[in-house]
Parts: sequence; C-alpha cells; structure tokens
Amino acid sequence: MIKTFEELSRQLRGLSELPLVVNNIHAVDPLLRMTEPLTARQYEVKEQSKGQDFLVPSNAKRSPLWCPVIKAYIQFEGSGQWPDNLEAIQHIRAAFHIKVAECIRQQLHFPAKATPRWIDVMKNGYVFRLSVIHYREMVLHKENAALGKSKTSHDIQAKKLEMEIVKKPLHNSLIHSLNGQFGAFSLTCRLAKRWMSNHMLSNHFYEELIELLVASVFLSPNPPNSSLCGFVRFLDHIATFDWNANPLIVNLNSEIKSESMEALKERFTNSRDHLPHMVVMTPYDVDGTLWTKQQPSPQVVKRLSLLAQAALALVESDGFEFTQQTIMQLFRPSTKDYDIVIELDKNHVPKLPFIQSSKSVHKSSDVKLASMVSNNVSNEVLPVVDFDPARLFLDQLQELFNDTAMFFCDQYGGSQIGVVWKRNKLAAQPFKIMNAKYKHVEEVAQKKKKKQKAKDTKITTNEETMLKTNTKAIIQDFSILGQGLVKNIQVVNQV
Repeated sequence: MIKTFEELSRQLRGLSELPLVVNNIHAVDPLLRMTEPLTARQYEVKEQSKGQDFLVPSNAKRSPLWCPVIKAYIQFEGSGQWPDNLEAIQHIRAAFHIKVAECIRQQLHFPAKATPRWIDVMKNGYVFRLSVIHYREMVLHKENAALGKSKTSHDIQAKKLEMEIVKKPLHNSLIHSLNGQFGAFSLTCRLAKRWMSNHMLSNHFYEELIELLVASVFLSPNPPNSSLCGFVRFLDHIATFDWNANPLIVNLNSEIKSESMEALKERFTNSRDHLPHMVVMTPYDVDGTLWTKQQPSPQVVKRLSLLAQAALALVESDGFEFTQQTIMQLFRPSTKDYDIVIELDKNHVPKLPFIQSSKSVHKSSDVKLASMVSNNVSNEVLPVVDFDPARLFLDQLQELFNDTAMFFCDQYGGSQIGVVWKRNKLAAQPFKIMNAKYKHVEEVAQKKKKKQKAKDTKITTNEETMLKTNTKAIIQDFSILGQGLVKNIQVVNQV
C-alpha cells in the first residue's frame, strides 16, 4: 500500500496540462505511518454498470464491504494568481479537484471522482482521498480573526486548518521516523489503539494522541524491544501518570532541549488552571493542547487509568505469559458500567468482518477483497468508500445529545454503543426556554404557608415550574434515529 502511494505521488507530479506544478504530496493517514489497526486491503470491483464511474450497491439488506480512504494532501507550487478572498479560494480549489481528476482519468487511466472538498482515486485496489491545500486560506482566516470580523468563526476555522494542513503532516513525518528507529513501535501503536477501542474509548481520543502516548514509552531511556513489552509499558504509563501535576513531554527527534523542558514545565505549573486535563507537549505543539483541548474529559481519562490498572493486574497474575485466555480477557469489554447499551445490526457494521476470521467476511455481489497482495489490481469504477453507518449514527447521537449523555464505541467494528447519562443534567432545573430541550415539566411545591383556624384550614402554595430530563423520550429518539440500524436498546442502570 505504501509502495502504491509512492508510485501515485510520482505519477501526480508528472501530470501535464495542470495550471500549476504539483510541489508535494503530504501523507496524513495512519495507514501511511503504519499505526492503523485495520490493515489496508486491496479491492476488486466485480460488477459495473456501463457509463458509470462509481458503483451503486445492489444489496440493500447489508451495508457495502468496508473500503477505507487513504488521505493525503496535494500542495502546488507558489503562485500570485491565488485570490485573497476566502470564497474564491474555495471555488479555485474545487476547480483544481475537477482538473486533477480529469488528468488522472485521461493520463493515468485510473478511476477518479472529484468533489469540492477532495478527489477519490483508485490505484492498485486502494482508494486514496486527495485534497488540495493552500496555506493562504489559513492566513486569511487568522487575519480576519485579528481584525474582529466574525472573530470566533474565523478563529475556529484557522485553528482547524492549521491542525489539518500543518500539524498533521508534521506529525505523520515524525511518527514515521519512529518506525525506522524502533521496529516494535508501529505494532505497539496498533495494539494500544485496538485495546482502547475494544474498551469503547476510541471516540474520545485523537489517534495522534494515542500515538504520542506510545511514543513517550519508546523515547524513554530504556525503550522496549518488543511490541508486547511496549504494550505493557504503555499500560503502566497511563495507569500511573499524574496528569494533574505533570505535563507529558514527547521529545520527538530530540528537538526540545533540556533547558527548554524546564521552561515548559514551569509554564505548565503557572497555567494549570486554564489547561485541559491532559497536556501532551511536542516540538510542534509546545502548548500541549492540540490533541487534548476538546477531549478527553477527566472522567474518561480516569476510566482509562482504571482499565489500564486492571489490565496490568491481569497480566501480572498470569506471570506476563500472555496466554490466549489472558489476551482474550485483556481485550474483552465490559458493559455493566453503562446506563444504556445500544445494540446494532451486524449486517450494517461493515468493519466487523475485518476483526474476525477471514471466513466470516460477508460475501458481496459488488466488490471483493483481492485474494493476495498484487501490484496489478485493476478497476474501472470506484466502489462505495468510507461508508460506516455505525460511525455516522454515533456522530449524530453526539451532535444531538452531547449535553445530556456521553457515548462510547469501538470504532474498529464494534456492534454496541454505550451510553452514560450526565448526572448533573438529570436533576430538576428551573424552567427556561433555552433550557427546555429534551425535558418535561415537573411541578414542585417550593413554599407552603399554613394558617390554621379552629374551623377552617387554608394552605397557600407558591409553585415554581421545574424541568427534568425526559430520558424515556431520548431513548425512543435513539431508536427512531437508528431505524434499520438499531437492533435493540438495553437499559442497564435505571436513573
């Protein structure tokens, strides 16, 4: 797969009839830095319709076979012809996507599909998602934010672009260099990601953050010499590290000098009250908040630490032998701590076959996995790519109910979603129109003044309208939103 990407990069640089020369192709996908638990597979389209450049699934009873996209960025040579208007830049980028896709189809004879945001191209059974980047767009957002023009939205967009087109390519390069330095690093990363995902925590951590946690283990004075040793050291690290008192400094490429480390620690101490729970400093992020500002929450970090402690105790009790039974227990999740467990129809969890034996991979009338790694897998149309109903459903739940509940899943083929109610949101609250979402009215007597007379008793009551979270209605909404995907909703703990 990496060889195929390198060949595609060379071919893209050699494309003619483009307005500008392709200057660089930046890899940003974990598959290209060998830290992705689900190994890339080659695909062959078995059937196609004449005149179409993409495949329409023929079986509605199960989702198409999972086909990931391998992400990379195209950077063109500098030019003064780029506009200084953000909307115009979007249009120019879309035009570049159309032109590049056209050149790929005509000159390289690969199936390629352009959208305003990216190009999907299939080479040798792998699908690559290429996006044109232009640094001036990020600069314009920063300038507009500084001038106070819709400051919040421009500032958010500038930080998002900086993460995507600056930080991620740099992270990819630095992590890739660790693969050459430590033979066990990539496999340890995959084990760590798989373990965290099996325990339904993966959607609370950026993949880059997990890679940095593993990197800190290998950059210690005595790095592990095997993936199992690295995995145990990783568990010990997250089980014992005190995030409240210390920042984690991951000195990639030894770019942070010893005197700078002391200054970073001092700055952390002085700013601790304004920093997220986890602070992971790197040469490209000395603030340590790039991958931790939005998530994880302190509760999730605490759960991760407790799970790591339990895993270490299990490994130690087995004498570090890693028997099959021990490994099964290490990666077996528990759902008893969730308030609700949403069970999904496995026919619509397309990643599930990839974590089971090859015999269990469901048959598809549209595409199939190549029987063996080959250098000449040819396809004339694109399959359905990057389609994961379970992930889309989870994203929708988080968007709609994030204020009320926390959601947990295994993003590598899990067929369950765990739900934990936010207890501070369940208590009755005074009625406010802005606070009425997913709540029902509950009348509560606040003041009672009693006046008794010999023959007549009068009670004066002041009542205040209170709102309480309507959990039953929310559970019904889970089922309605997931119609066709949700198989069952189990209430584990009543609240």
